[in-house]
Amino acid sequence: MEWRIFDPMEASRHFDHIVIGTGSMGSATCYYLTKRGKRVLGIEQFSLPHDQGSHGGQTRIIRKAYYEHPDYIPLLNRAYHNWQELEKETQERCYYETGILYAGKKGNSILKGVKSAAAKYAIPLELLRHQPSGVFKLPPDYELLFEPEAGFLLPDIAIRAFAEAAVNRGAIIHTGEKVLDIDYGSDLVTVTTDRGNYTCEK
Repeated sequence: MEWRIFDPMEASRHFDHIVIGTGSMGSATCYYLTKRGKRVLGIEQFSLPHDQGSHGGQTRIIRKAYYEHPDYIPLLNRAYHNWQELEKETQERCYYETGILYAGKKGNSILKGVKSAAAKYAIPLELLRHQPSGVFKLPPDYELLFEPEAGFLLPDIAIRAFAEAAVNRGAIIHTGEKVLDIDYGSDLVTVTTDRGNYTCEK
């Protein structure tokens, strides 16, 4: 896709919001702001997508039985819903449901956290009685849990899908443009790049 580049003849360089960096978080932010009817500029110093950010790489795991803290789980439920909406709107598949296997000694803190999270939020979780054949060779006393709704996401496709959907809704996304300064004025924010100045509310 060819990203919309600012036309010097355009009347205004003012936006409701400017998003600096259009990786996984930035491209999603552009998308959801445009869904709210905001005039949005996204500025990315690299290409889109690229391998210079935290989203770099082919895949990212996603799971609901989040043992780190149960407060994340309502956010994860919403994220699953949002991935489905994005895929429907863009016809791009970002999420693959493969399931995830947790294995460890009985009483392991991670396994306890997974079971607690699953019980609290009614997340499907299976206790496997036998090891998956031909895949792993695990100690016989290990406890095996399988979360069928877990899977993986494709960051590059997701970023591109969010950005294209944002542009289709009216966002402007510049790539290859580096931010040099941000001035938080009393009324407006001024963003200076190697191509010029822009102003925004936020």
